Amino acid sequence: MSFVTPKLSGRLGNNVFQIMTAMAHAWRNGVEYKIPSYTKSKYTNKTPFDFFPLLTPEDEAKIEYEHRQDGWTYEPLPFKPNMRLHGWYQNLNYFDEYRKELIEAFNLPKEKIDAVCVHVRRGDYVRYPTKWPMLPMEYYADSWWRAHYNFPDIPKHLFSDEDLKESFATCEKFFIAGDPLGDWLRMTKYKYFVIANSTYSWTAAYLSGSDNVIAPHHSKWYGKDNQHIFTGELIPSQWTQIMF
Repeated sequence: MSFVTPKLSGRLGNNVFQIMTAMAHAWRNGVEYKIPSYTKSKYTNKTPFDFFPLLTPEDEAKIEYEHRQDGWTYEPLPFKPNMRLHGWYQNLNYFDEYRKELIEAFNLPKEKIDAVCVHVRRGDYVRYPTKWPMLPMEYYADSWWRAHYNFPDIPKHLFSDEDLKESFATCEKFFIAGDPLGDWLRMTKYKYFVIANSTYSWTAAYLSGSDNVIAPHHSKWYGKDNQHIFTGELIPSQWTQIMF
């Protein structure tokens, strides 16, 4: 049978968008999806998900068409047998109609944690703020108030790549700079979310199946050097966006 496969670039969050788009495009056209066993990234060369149907060397030789587009602004994808998708595809229109099927395909933990997953992204955001700005404490303060109003008496658990225990002392549990895949899988188990401007927590919230999600307004996701990136169709309408 013919297949669709993605080119995996970037880190885990980016990979999830690429995989979801390839899956949805395959289902839409009645063919198989196959996921590479490697990713083109300066961070790792191994796909974070090895339980999907994998692209074999024999499959690689069958690829007949390479399709490239950035995937931020939605454009309908063409279909040709045995095709590979290149791009970021961070737009709901590429896959959202299959959200239920995607959650099932990722086979994520079914038991849910009755707490708020709070994500603070620093790391490369500290080094390159004009590309990916760190969210101000104003965002988290507003999120705290809304979370308390929307999810009263629900404990908060912090996930971050830096130790921020003093700044977020009201959180009850902390997951700091752990294994990226292990922490991401744990994040998908939560019922409530305060996410960062990061594909890492966006994809965890989305594939958790929850819509109890507080997110930074889509216009605040990128810095001045990335203002060309369209984010107007990134945040599900059911989620709460905060402008600051």
